[in-house]
Amino acid sequence: MPIAFLFLRFDTLFLRAIVIVVIIAMCVPLTSGNTYYIAMNGDDTNPGTESWPWLTIQKAANTMVAGETVYVMTGTYSEHVVTKKSGTSNNDIKFVVYPGETVTISGGGFYVDKNFITIDGFNFVNGGTAIDIIPRPPGGGNNITIRNNKMVSIFSDAPFRYGWYDKAYGDGHNLILENNDIEALPGSARIEAATLSGLDGFIVRDNTFANANGEGLNMKDNTKNGKVYNNTFKPSSQAVLYFDARGTVSNIDVYNNIIKAAAVLQNEDNDIRYNYTAVIDNISIYNNIFYGGNSSLRVGPFYIRGVNVAGTIKNVRIINNDFEGTYGVDVGGGLPKVENVIIRNNIFSNTGMSVLSGTVTIDHNIMFNTPCVGTNYIAQYPEFVNPAGGDFHLQSTSPAIDRGSPIGAPGMDFDWNLRPQGFGYDIGAFEFHNIMAVQNDTGNNNTIGKSGIEHAVIDYFHNIITKVMETVWAFFRRYI
Repeated sequence: MPIAFLFLRFDTLFLRAIVIVVIIAMCVPLTSGNTYYIAMNGDDTNPGTESWPWLTIQKAANTMVAGETVYVMTGTYSEHVVTKKSGTSNNDIKFVVYPGETVTISGGGFYVDKNFITIDGFNFVNGGTAIDIIPRPPGGGNNITIRNNKMVSIFSDAPFRYGWYDKAYGDGHNLILENNDIEALPGSARIEAATLSGLDGFIVRDNTFANANGEGLNMKDNTKNGKVYNNTFKPSSQAVLYFDARGTVSNIDVYNNIIKAAAVLQNEDNDIRYNYTAVIDNISIYNNIFYGGNSSLRVGPFYIRGVNVAGTIKNVRIINNDFEGTYGVDVGGGLPKVENVIIRNNIFSNTGMSVLSGTVTIDHNIMFNTPCVGTNYIAQYPEFVNPAGGDFHLQSTSPAIDRGSPIGAPGMDFDWNLRPQGFGYDIGAFEFHNIMAVQNDTGNNNTIGKSGIEHAVIDYFHNIITKVMETVWAFFRRYI
C-alpha cells in the first residue's frame, strides 16, 4: 500500500478522533456541579441522590448552587417554588424534568428573582402565574432560560410573566423563552398569556401563544433589544402579538412567525401601540404569515376610556410578509405621530389596507382583492399553493417571483432558504425555489426556518447543540 495513502488515511482517522473528542468534551459541563433528584416517594431528609431522592422542589431551590442540576421525576407537585441562590455565567442552576417523564405543577409555580436560572420541561396547570420572573435589585432576574414547558390551563393571572408589578425596580436582562406552549384557556383572567415588562435583551422562539381572554405575547414598559421568531400565535380575544409601550419599546425583530388574528371583531388584533407619551422605535416585521380573523397588523392609535392617547411610533419596517384575511395593515389615525413606516414586498390577498396618517412608504407589494396603494404594486392573484390549508408557498407561475425590491429585504425566507433564489427577490414570506433540485442536492427537504438574517445559523445550531448536550449528559448521569 503506498506510503502516501497510509499517511492520508492516518491523517483522516486522526482528524475524526479529534472531532469525537471535541464532541465528547462538549457534552461535559463546564463545572463538576452536583446533580440531585426529586421523586414522589422521596424525603427532604435524604441526600437527594437518585437512590435516595428529595420530596420537594423547594428543597432543591434551597440547596443548589451555581452549576448544579435537579432532575424531577414523574408526579404531580403542588408547590410555589422560590429561588434562593444564583448561578453564574455558563453555570446555571437548573430545574429539569427527567427526560421522558412527565411532571405536573398544580396550583403552584416558580418565583424567580435570582440570576442564571433554567426551568425546563414542566407542565403547569391551574393556579396563578406559572413562572414569575422579578428583576429585583441589586440585580436579580437576569440571564434566565425557560424552555420546553407547558402552561395550558385556567389561570388567575398571566401564565408567564417577566417584570410586571416590580417594573419600577428597573430593567432586567437576558431572557431565553423557547419551545413552550403558553395558553390561558377560557375562564382565565383577562390578561396576557405572556408578559415582558422592563426587559433588555431577549429571544422568544419556537413557542405557542394564545389567550382566550386577553393578549398573547405582550411587550411593554421599556422592553427592548429582542428577537421574536418561529412562534405560533393562536387566536385571542385581543392582540395575539402586542407592542404596548408605556416608556420606550425599541429594537425588536419579529420574523418567521405564524400569526392568526382573533376570530372575533377586535380592532387591536396585532397592533403596535403606545400609552401616554410613549415611544415605539425600530421594529422590523418580516417573513411572517398573518391570516384568519380580523385585523392583521395595526400601527396606530390606542383608545382608552374615550381618550385618544398620544405618542410616537417610528422606524417600523413591514417587509416580505403574507397577509390573508379580513384586514391587512392599518397605519395612523388620531393624535399620535407615525414616522417612517415602510411597507414593502408583502402579499395582501383578500384583505385590506388603510393609511390614515404618518410618513409611510409603500412599494413592491402584491394587492389582490385589496385596495391598491403605493408604487410598483402588482394587482394579481399571488398563486399560493393552498391558502385555505395554511400553505402560502408560491406556485411556479406566481407573479411574486423575482418581482420584489432588494432594499431592506431579509437574507432568508420563512423556510430558512437564502434570498434571492432566482433573478431577483420574491414578494412575500417564501422565496420560490425548485424543491426537487434541493432534494437531489441534499437528500432531504426539511427546511423549517430557525432564524433570520445575521444570527440565523448561530441561533439554529446553538439550539440543536444545547438540546443534544443536555440529553446526552442526562443519559450519562443516569446510566454511566
